[in-house]
Amino acid sequence: MTELHITEDNIPRLDGKVAIVTGGCAGIGLATTKILASKGATVIMVDLTSPAESVENAAWVKTDVSSWDSLKAAFKVAGWVDIVVANAGILGDLNWLGDRMDGTGELVKPGMSVIDANIVGVAMCIKLAVSYMRKQGSGGSIVLVASGIVYEPGEKVVLYAVTGMLRSLKQYLINEDITINAVAPGVTSTQLVNAFKPAFAAKNEPMGTPHEVGLAIVYSAVAREQSRIPIPGTSPEGAASKQAGRWNGRMIYTLKGMFAETEESFLGWREGISGDEGPGTNFPRASRPRTALKVWRCWEDGRFDNRLQ
Repeated sequence: MTELHITEDNIPRLDGKVAIVTGGCAGIGLATTKILASKGATVIMVDLTSPAESVENAAWVKTDVSSWDSLKAAFKVAGWVDIVVANAGILGDLNWLGDRMDGTGELVKPGMSVIDANIVGVAMCIKLAVSYMRKQGSGGSIVLVASGIVYEPGEKVVLYAVTGMLRSLKQYLINEDITINAVAPGVTSTQLVNAFKPAFAAKNEPMGTPHEVGLAIVYSAVAREQSRIPIPGTSPEGAASKQAGRWNGRMIYTLKGMFAETEESFLGWREGISGDEGPGTNFPRASRPRTALKVWRCWEDGRFDNRLQ
């Protein structure tokens, strides 16, 4: 993992660019909207609820991201897209493996609203982004927002689904000059986690700000590569190297001012680097951000707790 230092100075002017931010009216989405707009981009805030505050150069389009027709209509309002941030997500009953019976003793279908919004909605957002960028012929950037905190099985499903989209699509989309990256926020002070703040405080969990996550998101959309992530099955002269200078296939984990890129070491592990205790455990601790090492191990073996502290 590579520790990053990200500030607004690392983000160039985006005059003339058009960005869509799902869930863009509050929390992380609003922070992302404000950063994009401050750099000159025109932003379409795609959300069910109106914005918590007005933002210059930004417009709200009421949208249900779990509905294809609703999401498609929002893209039509934008007309042109250079940057798409799939940030919208909801909290709900993620314990869909639990059994609930109706009055006759029959198993009740589990609630799927979280899956529809956090997985299906992201997939539809990617599809629309690719379709528009392909038609425009000028490429673009897609940034997915996962979650750096996982406790319930359903949360792990969402995390791995988004991570899987990133890892599966990066070598294909780059053929059309489209990059795809992701950001996985740790505990962040937003309305979604307000009810859990006492529990996080009791465990001394560090809490980041929406602005910090927004910086990571916008940085992911515009960053240039310092070193290439090799894509298995491709040659240096192949399509995977077509956009050698653009950031692609990366994921940034954020937590209270700390930023760490995780995908480079993932590929290193896939090439045969692993330890007895689990993936990544034999990486030199001194050369990795401690918290990022922790979250890496937790993602790969399905844990997220404080045992590595």
